[in-house]
Amino acid sequence: IGYLILEANIINVIDHEGNKTQAENVAYDHDSGLGLIRASGKLNVKPLRLGDSSKLFVNENVIILTRSNHNPVGGAQVVSRRVFTGYWEYMIENAIFTTPPHNFHSGAGLVGADGKLLGVGSLLVNDAATPNVFLPGNMFVPIDELKPILADLLRYGRRAGPRRPWIGAHTYEENGRIFVSRISKNGPADKAGLTAGDLILGVNGSLIQNQEDFYRKLWHSGKPGKIIKLKILPKRMNKIKIQELNILSGDRSEWLKLKRDY
Repeated sequence: IGYLILEANIINVIDHEGNKTQAENVAYDHDSGLGLIRASGKLNVKPLRLGDSSKLFVNENVIILTRSNHNPVGGAQVVSRRVFTGYWEYMIENAIFTTPPHNFHSGAGLVGADGKLLGVGSLLVNDAATPNVFLPGNMFVPIDELKPILADLLRYGRRAGPRRPWIGAHTYEENGRIFVSRISKNGPADKAGLTAGDLILGVNGSLIQNQEDFYRKLWHSGKPGKIIKLKILPKRMNKIKIQELNILSGDRSEWLKLKRDY
């Protein structure tokens, strides 16, 4: 899973026998949340074949393979397949949700009955079956997210083709309203004056219904470099006054590169 390697200075791969070798980060894809690493030395392992995650349905039993020494192999059940939105301008269309939850979920492998890899572990969630209904579980990124971009990741280190516009705003949804929780320093939203606590009401003249709707309208604005008009209700004002901010959208990958170089 990409967040484990995104800003790592050193990456070590350790096999089931305790053999360790260093690895390098060769690719990262923000749209899927997946990354690729290449081990520098040989490991005594047999790779899993990639399965077809589109054929994984609710109520199917799966196996979770983790780095835990106490519970490296655990059983689980798929309880939902649905859109997942994350506060970091992230959305997966057909995420896999399982229960019971596994604490060592980061980068865990989700394996089907045929022994093939169906997903990569990303998060611990509290509403695995239905949004806003308490049931602890895990969210896995479907392995089908990797297949169409694998060649690009190996060749370029990122997916080819048009990139999504990025503004650098962490948001959360509460009763259908989208609030800003944090701003990426020196990112597009920061430069435009968006601040934590602001309420986002609309994008480019259209009102937004929820976080999913916000992302769809944000990414429909065009390529990075386009002006995105956000209608907001600022937290810092003493009286209610709706404002419009013009944000010059950016490319997240370029911002991450500048941040790392700095």
